[in-house]
Amino acid sequence: MTVKNIDTDYQDLKFEYRMNPSDSWGNCMQWLFSIADYMTDKGICVPDQWQFRQGISGSDTDQYEYQSLQELNPDSESLEKFAALLWRLSRILKAMGKDY
Repeated sequence: MTVKNIDTDYQDLKFEYRMNPSDSWGNCMQWLFSIADYMTDKGICVPDQWQFRQGISGSDTDQYEYQSLQELNPDSESLEKFAALLWRLSRILKAMGKDY
């Protein structure tokens, strides 16, 4: 049995994120939505401050990001830590005028 830890999961998530460097804002937003969808599907409580409510059609499981999460199967601590990094990045991108 392989034992994973938060640092491994977190590093794996960051590696997967870097696979699409062409659209910083879109990539960041898609990952945040995919993480929230994935957490909801796994029964993991999505933090209230994210203000996420899953759409009526459910998760977009065809997205690369969601499929990456399924493959990696990170723990909730890693997901929240990675999402916190993405929220910070989204604020930076917005301040730089790179949001749309």
